[in-house]
Amino acid sequence: RNKTGVTLVALKRGIDIISHPAPSSRFKEGDIAYVIGSAEQINQAIQFLNPENLQLKLNKQGTPA
Repeated sequence: RNKTGVTLVALKRGIDIISHPAPSSRFKEGDIAYVIGSAEQINQAIQFLNPENLQLKLNKQGTPA
């Protein structure tokens, strides 16, 4: 929420649904995030969670965002 303003309400991981994931939850490849927020916030979250953008952040900072 701090980065984009959206609220993460659930994660789909394989066939499992994780409702209200803890703030310390880590995304895994293939996860589907269910979020609520304004259209602008959701677009920011899509950009932030884009795997290509995540790779760039890792390369620039050396640690996950």
